[in-house]
Amino acid sequence: MKIRWFILLTLILTCSFANAQFKFKNDRDFRYYSDSINKFAKIPPPDFSKIDFQMRFFVISYANFPNAIYIFEHKRTGDWALTRYRFCSFDMQNFSNFIKDSLLVTHLWKNRWDTLLKTHILTLPPGAAVEKRWRKRNGMVIAIADGVGYRIELLSSRKRRRYSYGNPEGILNETDTDNQEFADFVHILRVLNDETKYAEAPAVRCP
Repeated sequence: MKIRWFILLTLILTCSFANAQFKFKNDRDFRYYSDSINKFAKIPPPDFSKIDFQMRFFVISYANFPNAIYIFEHKRTGDWALTRYRFCSFDMQNFSNFIKDSLLVTHLWKNRWDTLLKTHILTLPPGAAVEKRWRKRNGMVIAIADGVGYRIELLSSRKRRRYSYGNPEGILNETDTDNQEFADFVHILRVLNDETKYAEAPAVRCP
């Protein structure tokens, strides 16, 4: 009997820790960034009987259209899994050169995830809201034509959230926004790159 109570208590504590670890606000009007990508790449909805959290990290090129999605999943066993999708897209409706990979999560990921939590990956406001606040204060418009956009989707059994930042490194360096959210997001990108090497990964060749 004591053993059963111990196992039950362990499960309760584990669930409580997981819920605390993935705490974020719900977007009432949440929609996936692209249903067409999900359909084309056959990205299934999260299976919350096996996982308790999923994060989708999009790397979108504005210039030559090679794109990538990195999907991190936290399993109910406590382990992490990572899948990468790479493809070309000119109008987010037509795709080519699709590649799917299962990547190994490094032994450093748990520490890196702790760093991401401290850098507010779950709670950062959308980049557009940050730019709007900065523009209102300075009376200037941020405009960088080419570069890379980054999107984050956060998914749990009860909550969904998404936000994006376009050219955050360029904006932070060249327009001197002096804005903590942009600095936090650039830090987030560095941590994610340490884990995924997305900036070094060979892009698919786009026609």
